[in-house]
Amino acid sequence: MSLRCVIVVAVALLVAPSAAAWGLGARRSDRVVLRPSYVVVAHDGEQTDGSYTIFWRGGGRAVLGTLLDERTGQRTLVRFPGDCRHPVGSQESLGDSWLLADCAQRRLGLYSLKAHRWRSLAVRGPCRHQARSCSAIAIGSQWVEYDRSSTRTGDTFFFQNVVTGAVRRDPRTSRVLPDLDSPTLARRVCAPVRVPSNGTLAFQGRFVLVTHYQGNTFLQECGTGLHEPVGGSVADSAIGADAVIYDTAPNSPLQGISLPGLRRFMIALPRGAGDVIKADLSLGHIYVDAQTRDGHYDVWSAPASTLSTVGSSLSRLSSPSAERRAAPGS
Repeated sequence: MSLRCVIVVAVALLVAPSAAAWGLGARRSDRVVLRPSYVVVAHDGEQTDGSYTIFWRGGGRAVLGTLLDERTGQRTLVRFPGDCRHPVGSQESLGDSWLLADCAQRRLGLYSLKAHRWRSLAVRGPCRHQARSCSAIAIGSQWVEYDRSSTRTGDTFFFQNVVTGAVRRDPRTSRVLPDLDSPTLARRVCAPVRVPSNGTLAFQGRFVLVTHYQGNTFLQECGTGLHEPVGGSVADSAIGADAVIYDTAPNSPLQGISLPGLRRFMIALPRGAGDVIKADLSLGHIYVDAQTRDGHYDVWSAPASTLSTVGSSLSRLSSPSAERRAAPGS
């Protein structure tokens, strides 16, 4: 999927930590705290690929949500196509060029983010005859990813080309990742990064956020020995051009690691936010999806600012404690 670019939020720097406190080993209480200026933008969740963000609209069959172009600020109300008023499930997904809706057992609805119109894609491969146990879970500019599950074999992934309809098997190995934006589908990852057998990789330049679904999340860097633990899971961690952000505990500030400086900091939660569901980054905003203290659900947003300026301030202090030696064999 697309590489996410970080947002930078309007901030106020609190505390005045010593130089040593900026390192990766700094105590949490010593870290800089950023206080964004948040506003509520949605109530039913969001998804972003960096360039576009969709604010889902729950409770209705006609309207899917509001699409935001992060570069221009243009907002577009997206309705299901006339023959897709009753989608099969809740597997809508946003990709680099398309918004995917599971319209029927043998047909997907693809909404062009640029042209703002729908087209159909006939489902081929195993999902054509096994709709109940097979679903489209992600889309890029070139490929749709399907997940076929069974009690005997578990999850099996396969891919269909958006233009030709051709079906491919999963090319995944320890060094090759399925890339939904690549015409060839397969992408070789840089050393020393390895593709997790059950997890995801998110790239931003030479940095890679490696998430294991039933394990830990780590920040790695191509060509170095960096292997820094990151709290949170794939649902509540994100990487952008200037930082990694993640959630570690209910009702606690978000945590951050500046890039490329690798200094730790914190981001205060919106006033009124309770348990964080996930944190997201786009080209223009930071999004916090959380339950409110009165039991409702909101999506908060803070406008882009200059997180890079904060990173520059941190980089002038002492070097971080994490090792970044050359990786063996690189």
